[in-house]
Amino acid sequence: MKIIFLLAAALPVLTCALSRADASLATVFVPAASSNVTRVGAIGLLQPGTTYTLTATGIADLCTHCSARPLTFTADGLPTYAFASPYLGYPRDTDPQGGLGPGGVGRYHGLLLGTFLASPGAPADYFAIGRGTSFTVPAARTLYALINDSYYPDNGPGTGYTLTLSASVPEPATWALLIAGFALTGTAARRRRATAVAAKPTG
Repeated sequence: MKIIFLLAAALPVLTCALSRADASLATVFVPAASSNVTRVGAIGLLQPGTTYTLTATGIADLCTHCSARPLTFTADGLPTYAFASPYLGYPRDTDPQGGLGPGGVGRYHGLLLGTFLASPGAPADYFAIGRGTSFTVPAARTLYALINDSYYPDNGPGTGYTLTLSASVPEPATWALLIAGFALTGTAARRRRATAVAAKPTG
């Protein structure tokens, strides 16, 4: 009986852990903005108790005329080709002309950043998203995103990263297993109570 009860109690947990799917909540384009005013874009309101996943695709042009070819990056802050001088040596956190981006030291130019502040003011206000990351939040928060750049007015229009926000949720089959697990737990508990009552001496 104890084994049945333990299995019943563990079933909902096991099915949740093994049978979860990512449900897409939002898809947002994060542009290679040339203005501090438009650099932060709202992605969505996140809730505690949920594991969120962010994935990013696309190419950001952070300078259309800095060399013979535009300076294009992936969301990890990696160049799409070997840049020529004076931009030789990327990836790096300092633009030869514009200095550090808002992400500060150690954050590559072109890196996709996240923040929970509508008006972030310090490098510590940001975290790296890159091409993908997963996390939870301790309380309800709005997520924002931007591309780490010095924001000279020379970025390629229409370029940037497509960011998808997903949440891990139980698959439909998992709900059936959860219900069955809770029902089995209740049945085992009732049997234990019934056995205890029957074994109680009378008189």
